[in-house]
Amino acid sequence: MAVKQGKRGGARKPHGGGKKKGQPSQQERRKVVKQQHKQQLMTVLKSKVKDELEKLSTLDKPVQSPTNSESSFGSAPLRKAFPKKRVSFANKVQSKEFHISDLINTSTSEASPGRSILTPKRGAKLSLPKKELVVEKHVEETVKVVEKKPELVEEKPSKLAGKSQPTTFGNRVVKKKEAVKVTKKVKEQLLLMPRKERKAFLVELRKKQKPNFTLAAECKTLWEQARMGKTPQAKKDELIKDLVGKVKGHAKELIYAHDMSRVFQFLLKLEREGITSMLFDELNAEIIRMSKSMYARHFVRRMLKYGTKLQKQIIIEAFKGHAVSMLANIYSADILESVYNEYADAQQRFNIITEFYGQEFVVFRIDTIKTLDEILADEPGKRQMIMKHLEEILLEKCTNKVTLRHSLVHKLLFDLLEHGDKEQKSNLLDSIKDKIPEIVHTPYGARVAMRCVWLADAKDRKLIVKNFKDLSEKAAMEKNGQRVLWAIFDQVDDTVLINKFITSEIANNVGKLLEDRWGCLCLEYMVHPRDGRSMDYNVIKELELGDKNTVSKKDKKDRYSEIFLHLIEPLLTYFAANMRSALMGDMSALTSHVLHKALELQIGRDFFERKVDSQLRINCYEAIADVAAVDFIPMDPNGYHLIESRAGGWVTGQLLRQDSKLPEEERLAVQIVKRVPEEFLANWVGCNKGCFALLRMWENGGVAVQTHIKKIVDVDRLDKYSMVGARLLKEAVTGIKSAPRPKASDADNAELSGSETESAGENELRDEDDQSEEEMDFDE
Repeated sequence: MAVKQGKRGGARKPHGGGKKKGQPSQQERRKVVKQQHKQQLMTVLKSKVKDELEKLSTLDKPVQSPTNSESSFGSAPLRKAFPKKRVSFANKVQSKEFHISDLINTSTSEASPGRSILTPKRGAKLSLPKKELVVEKHVEETVKVVEKKPELVEEKPSKLAGKSQPTTFGNRVVKKKEAVKVTKKVKEQLLLMPRKERKAFLVELRKKQKPNFTLAAECKTLWEQARMGKTPQAKKDELIKDLVGKVKGHAKELIYAHDMSRVFQFLLKLEREGITSMLFDELNAEIIRMSKSMYARHFVRRMLKYGTKLQKQIIIEAFKGHAVSMLANIYSADILESVYNEYADAQQRFNIITEFYGQEFVVFRIDTIKTLDEILADEPGKRQMIMKHLEEILLEKCTNKVTLRHSLVHKLLFDLLEHGDKEQKSNLLDSIKDKIPEIVHTPYGARVAMRCVWLADAKDRKLIVKNFKDLSEKAAMEKNGQRVLWAIFDQVDDTVLINKFITSEIANNVGKLLEDRWGCLCLEYMVHPRDGRSMDYNVIKELELGDKNTVSKKDKKDRYSEIFLHLIEPLLTYFAANMRSALMGDMSALTSHVLHKALELQIGRDFFERKVDSQLRINCYEAIADVAAVDFIPMDPNGYHLIESRAGGWVTGQLLRQDSKLPEEERLAVQIVKRVPEEFLANWVGCNKGCFALLRMWENGGVAVQTHIKKIVDVDRLDKYSMVGARLLKEAVTGIKSAPRPKASDADNAELSGSETESAGENELRDEDDQSEEEMDFDE
């Protein structure tokens, strides 16, 4: 019989065999081994303890117990050592003394272990029984605390004790209440008081330090009840009446506190004429001071929003002579900016601006509104004085990040850049060159940023470009911010840096830009710079001012070409994947222009030759053909066909007109013939736009396209239509010129669309050079 091997290597007995009588089992043997091992350990331990006791008995120096050490105050005598000594396995035993003053400090022993047995865990605090505190007052007015049996050692107080420190409340950081400052004598008294008495004492102390403490507390209680939604209206009116009665006569003292400023805002928001007038009459002498306060400024802002026209005028008149000092304060600068943009009329805006030209303009007001150009033309001798005053204010007070964002500051910066000397311009550029993205959101701020780009040398231009990192997308979708990007594209020679920090970010967010009006315009500029068909003439003239700078050395066409090549691939790839939304979506009026200019061949007004990869063009043309490859139903209520839609039909027609200049495999007409079924394509003759699309395919698609169109077009069907497109298509297919028809009335030509109405004559339709006349302005 086979014998199986056990886990411990011993051979198991065959089945059925039992142990012999009188032999111990395996479990019993294990118990015996454990007992023997335990006895050996106890023997070794006893021998070591005995050796240590013999060594301790031979020492001459007695061991002093730590609990019998002398107190640091010198008031407690030494106690005798305990007869029973503590046992230590250290080679050297030392006693330790604990000195108790305000805290219990321990000194580390040189022996091993080097930590006292009484040293508590970090963070534990002293627990002292109240009955065992003994207070002794000396001449120096110090308090000594003698503790008999301290349980734990008090933690050392923080250096920031007495200051308000933030604490965490969940995910929020809550700032603690500010500690009350008291003298040392009062602090000693507070330490001896019970908790309730101490709290009451501090309340009374705050009342003495703040005369309106009780009044403010009562007002806040009423406000809290009045602003609750569940409070009945009658009760709310009564609470508001009581609140107004308490505030009346004390507004000047209460308005500057954080909590009470909220109460005043609540009263103004009620928009009750009596309450608003009462508060305004009491506080109108404090307008400038409140504007410079962190919390009271909200009252001024609320009065500008909810006050009467007369009250708003009083506030604006109060700013007279204080504009410079208000702009230097971050809180009042915000109020001044709001008044300048939203509430002041033209004369008041002019008065605010002229205060920054010098004190003379504050004392002697100019009644006629003038620009700085007109002021300097009338009095040229004041140029140096005005520019010096502007430079001092702007460079010393207005170049911080908060104030620099205001449009009022941007207007002053523009005046200094336009009329200052070379040194003043250089100083201003040095102070704001790293903050250009902060000012591009206003018209004057964008013009200042553009001039900084033109004035900066190559090193500073690199800094300006780098500062647009992660901000290019946002700037491209702003009406004013995109103009700064255009100035960079026009004049900065380092196109590698531009593509790295600006073009790459725009290319990665093409879809988001195509959903925005200004984003589409920025993309148009990048593929076709300074195109007068879609850009404002004044903006083009503004950009041309930068062409006079002496820093730019690279040819303009090289800069534009390198930026275009970096953008065109992701742009056309996006169009190929989203062609339906680009041609027939909500933003198709704008995206169709971007698509057309990206695929458009070079024309006379171009600064560079736009070279599009053949495969990218074919992919886009295939996507257009796929959108058109559906059955044509005229005036379909479920959605117009591509040819019948306004934007899609226009783009298709414009791209078909340039097919003759492209290789046959890259032509849009070829892709339409391949991908649109014959029965669907034949139905295009059912509308005027479809006839013109087939006509352009016939004229520019090549022989194969003409053969296909001749095959599918039904000439008899064309005879039934009176549309101009049908007549011209029939003439092209048959080669027979039709007799001239009488001039159609407006009602007969009602179906003609925008681009086709302009080209009702045959000669105009065939004039390929005059493409701009058939463009539609979809931007408006």
